[in-house]
Amino acid sequence: MRSLADRERKFVAVFILCLFVGVVWLLVVAPVLSGISERRERKMALSQQFQANQRIIGSIPRLRRQAEQQKEALGRFIVAAPNAQTASATMQERLQRTIEATGGETRAIEDGQIADDVLRMRATARLTLAQLTALLVHMQNEPPYLTIETLNVTADQALVSGRLEIMEVSFEISLPVVLAQSH
Repeated sequence: MRSLADRERKFVAVFILCLFVGVVWLLVVAPVLSGISERRERKMALSQQFQANQRIIGSIPRLRRQAEQQKEALGRFIVAAPNAQTASATMQERLQRTIEATGGETRAIEDGQIADDVLRMRATARLTLAQLTALLVHMQNEPPYLTIETLNVTADQALVSGRLEIMEVSFEISLPVVLAQSH
């Protein structure tokens, strides 16, 4: 093998130097720079998480007050009862009182059925138009608030007499229920 000329030796030396610098870059400098970058990003993410946590911690008293207010308001929308029979009996009594308070006559109130934590009940009463209006206002404005799912009015006597008489009214109501047995 022949010996290399000065120019070739310089070229080989530069090539080896570049190769050495490239290997050092790939094995030492790049991982260090990458680690620094990852730590900076992680530090920024932790800082943002810390700030978010500080805001949450600062809002705890407000959230606690809201939860207490919502818990107090829950009684206006849900009936809590130890079992399904008690919930049904309570709603039957309420419907009976409400119909009688408006001056109507209760014909029938069926036992309520609870499905998906909702009590559904059907009732039939004899009412005048004014009594029906008062009944609907009373049912929707007295807590716990009821949802009237169906309302059927039969005014057969109006056809005979030519004026609005006492009507046969049947309605279905629903109300969310929390049973002590289910918790």
